[in-house]
Amino acid sequence: QLIRKVPIGDVNALCRPDRPPEDDHDGLTMGDYQRILENPTQWDRLLPQLDRVAFVHVLHEVTSIQNDLMHFNNSDPIDADTIEKLKHFLNTLRRFVA
Repeated sequence: QLIRKVPIGDVNALCRPDRPPEDDHDGLTMGDYQRILENPTQWDRLLPQLDRVAFVHVLHEVTSIQNDLMHFNNSDPIDADTIEKLKHFLNTLRRFVA
C-alpha cells in the first residue's frame, strides 16, 4: 500500500523511462520499489522517519536474496543470518508501513 501513495506518473518516470508505462501499481517489481525509494522526493513522501540510505541498502540486499531464490541461483539452504535479516526487514516494514 505504501507505494500506491506515489502517483503512477511519477512511478513511470522513475521506473519506466524507456519501457511502456504501467497503468497501476500492481505490475511493479522489487527493482521498481527500490528505484522509487532511492528517490529523495518520493522517500520524503513515504517514509521520512527512517534513514533512506540505510533502508535502501537493506532493500538492495533483500532484492538480491529474492532474485537468487526466484532464479534458483543458489542451491544452498538459506543461512540463519539471511533469515534474521529478512525477519528484521519484515518487522521494520510492519512497524512503519502497515
